[in-house]
Order: sequence, then C-alpha cells, then structure tokens
Amino acid sequence: SKHLQTSVGMIHYLESKNLSGDLLVLFHPYSKNASFAINMFKFLQKDYHLIAIDLPFHGKTNLNKPEFNSKDISKILLDIKKIMEEHSQLVVQ
Repeated sequence: SKHLQTSVGMIHYLESKNLSGDLLVLFHPYSKNASFAINMFKFLQKDYHLIAIDLPFHGKTNLNKPEFNSKDISKILLDIKKIMEEHSQLVVQ
C-alpha cells in the first residue's frame, strides 16, 4: 500500500513486486477500491508491473477538492506516468 502526491490530491495505490515487466494500471469498478485487484495480481504480476489505484472518493485516496471530472483522472494518470519515469527510468506509453 503506497501513496502518491499528484496535482489533484493524494492517490492511494497498490503495486506488484515485479517492477521490471510492462506497466499495467488497473482500475476498480464503481463502489470498490484498489484491493479489488489483489486476485488479479496473483495471475498477472509474473509478467507485468501492476499498479491498482483507488479512484477519487474510493478507498484511501484523498483529493484537494470536493468533486472530480475526467480531466482530473487524466491528470492523475499523467502524474503517475511522470513519477514512474523519474523513479524507474521506465518509458510509459
């Protein structure tokens, strides 16, 4: 369980132990949270570097504002991409 400060707030996420595979970001269904993906981690983490994020207003994610929109999700993904590239020299497309 980790947290990432983004331009729209503090994002909670789970990350697989495999940091060398291709990056795959997992989104949970409505009314769930990142822990929804734990069973998927068992099957996919051998081949992928997995990140499951708590979407805004779900799980342990906290935003800087009372509501969000699709532009905020785009900002979150761009922030995740930037940080992943900075910390792991990973090129994310």
